[in-house]
Amino acid sequence: MKTVKTGANKYPSCYILLLLVVILGSGCAAVPPAPADNSDEKATVMQTGVVSADDTGWWQVGFHRAIKPDEEPLWHLDTLLAYEVIKPILAQQQLALWRFHRRASPDASGHTFSFIFFSTRGKGEKIYQQIKEHPLVVQLQTENMVERLSFFDINGDARANIEDTSDKKWSIELQKAWPAFIMGVSQTWLNLIEEYTDQADGANTDDVKAQVERFEKINREISSVWEMEGGHAFLHHLNALFGYQEVYVIERKKTRF
Repeated sequence: MKTVKTGANKYPSCYILLLLVVILGSGCAAVPPAPADNSDEKATVMQTGVVSADDTGWWQVGFHRAIKPDEEPLWHLDTLLAYEVIKPILAQQQLALWRFHRRASPDASGHTFSFIFFSTRGKGEKIYQQIKEHPLVVQLQTENMVERLSFFDINGDARANIEDTSDKKWSIELQKAWPAFIMGVSQTWLNLIEEYTDQADGANTDDVKAQVERFEKINREISSVWEMEGGHAFLHHLNALFGYQEVYVIERKKTRF
C-alpha cells in the first residue's frame, strides 16, 4: 500500500499555485463518466468484484441532475453540497488525497458534481453511508434537484495507484503528481465557500429551498473572484512556479480553462 504525504495547512500554497496545469489542452481529469441512469433508482453502484476492508484505492460519489441543451446548470448546488455535506466529512475523516470534479453537459451524465477520495474500503463504506443518509441529500432528492446518486463500488475494482484517476494522455510523472495539485485547488475552492458563507445573510436552516437560494448568491461571489482575481492569484503564480516557461494552449475567442 502506498503512503501519501500531504500538508496540514488550511491553504496549501504549493498546491494552490499549480492551477495552470488544467490549460494544457487535455481537459478535465480522467474521472470515469457516471453510468447512464436506465432505471428509476435514486442511486446506482458499479459492482465488479470484492476487496478486503484494508485495501486502499480511489472511490467516487456523484450527484447527478439531467439538463437540457438550452438549460443553465445549477452550479450553486455543487457549492451547497460541498459545504454542507462534504466539508463535515473531511473534518471527520483523515483522507490522504481527495478532490472535487464538476461537469455539465446535456448527455447521460448531465450535471454531475463528484467527490473523489483515496481511502481504505472500510472508510469508504462509512463515507458512502454518511452521504446517502445526509438529510440535505435526501431533501434535494425529494425536490428532484439531485435526481440520482452514483457510487464507485468499494467492493469492486479498487483503483489502487495514485495515478489511476489522472488523465492517461499525460506523462506518468504528471499523472502521479497531479492528485496533490487538484486536492489543493479543491481545498482552496472549499475555503472560499466557507469565507463567503460566513459573510452571507441568513443562518443555517432546514428549509432546503432557502439554502439553495443562499448558496446561489455565494456561488456568484466565488465566480466573481475567479473572474477578477484568478488570472493573477492562480495562473500568474503557477506560471512563476514553473519559471515562467511557455505553455501550449488552445486559443479561442472565448476561453474557459
